[in-house]
Amino acid sequence: MPPGRPLFKIRGPFRIAAGKHHLVDQVRDIGDRVQIHYIRQTEQLGLGDAIRLARAHMGTEPFAVLLGGTIIDQPKGQKPSLRQLPDAFETTQASVVAVHRVAPEWVSRYGIVDVEAEPGRDDLLRLRKLVEKPAINLAPSYLAIAGRYVFTSAIFDCIDATQTGVGGEI
Repeated sequence: MPPGRPLFKIRGPFRIAAGKHHLVDQVRDIGDRVQIHYIRQTEQLGLGDAIRLARAHMGTEPFAVLLGGTIIDQPKGQKPSLRQLPDAFETTQASVVAVHRVAPEWVSRYGIVDVEAEPGRDDLLRLRKLVEKPAINLAPSYLAIAGRYVFTSAIFDCIDATQTGVGGEI
């Protein structure tokens, strides 16, 4: 597909399904209040590099990064992760990273976190470090990064200070 060509087209005029007029107003309201930016990485230099490219759009505002490569089935009775992340951010006023438990044989496929309990909170863990795709005997836990983040602008300074890894990725 040629660069700059959309992957899909939205055709109009929109048809409104019977009895769904209130939903159209909600969607239009959301669309009027959000700004969605996309960044094209010309070289695949890792997620850190992709996030760094968003710096000009974000300024000092907190922002979400949502990767589509991981699908998470929410356990019954829990809020979806996309609702938990903003709640955790509002509570901590710090960057938050969604994690999920994986089977031991899968740890070498993910970034695995080393965490400690957050005092007084059963639903939050403090991240000490991340080990990218460790061998099972080197994995600090079975908690894998789930590709959903809310970052403060401090992430940009952290990325700038990060050395490149395997394949020149950040």
